[in-house]
Amino acid sequence: MDLFDLGLPAEIAESAERVLHPITRRLFSTRSLPNKSISNQLSKAGFSLDSVKYIFLSHLHFDHIGDLNEFKDATIVIGEDTDLDHLSKLDGFDPEPIHDLNKLNLIQTLSFHRGTPLATFEKAIDYFKDGSIQIIKGGGHVDGSIALLIQLQDGPVLLSGDEVVHFDWLNHDDVQRISKNPNRIADIRNRIRMLIQLAPEVVLIPGHDLSKLPLNRNDIIYHNLDYFTQELWPTN
Repeated sequence: MDLFDLGLPAEIAESAERVLHPITRRLFSTRSLPNKSISNQLSKAGFSLDSVKYIFLSHLHFDHIGDLNEFKDATIVIGEDTDLDHLSKLDGFDPEPIHDLNKLNLIQTLSFHRGTPLATFEKAIDYFKDGSIQIIKGGGHVDGSIALLIQLQDGPVLLSGDEVVHFDWLNHDDVQRISKNPNRIADIRNRIRMLIQLAPEVVLIPGHDLSKLPLNRNDIIYHNLDYFTQELWPTN
């Protein structure tokens, strides 16, 4: 099994934003429920932690890495330009689990030097070389951020991470408020907008917005419609 982003860590359910940096906690109201941790969701869906072989992380903010250190058998894939040596809680990261897993050589930093153009995107990597998972170079929300274009039975799904935080942002030309590279994030937004115009069959799933997802897809089961971020399970 492969996962894209892991949502919030379990300790958020216990202590809310008190686990964050004192400055960061003033900016975010962060809530979760104990039964919504990634391990509980996997168990409820009938999967074990060791069944997860690959974890693709859009970026390393605390609300996307969940309880990452529970996965000792998975390869964790992140984008190039991710600065693993300078992650800080002040910037919304949780360095400890990242550093622990990096010491175990479980983190794979993906280079886009071998990437090729894909649809409206300038660089993408066919990760398994079968078209099932295309990793798209982002780098707008934070350095090294990525998105995934996956092929399911009934059509393609674009998992944008926080390159598109909410659907509404696609309808405006302003700059995303929380972004490391404003020009880059605007360029990616335009590329995603153009993709959807040219290929309306593509289902977009933003990083923090599940309000417009199709519920008539037979190849997707949504387990997380009331959660901060999402996990997506193909049914085949």
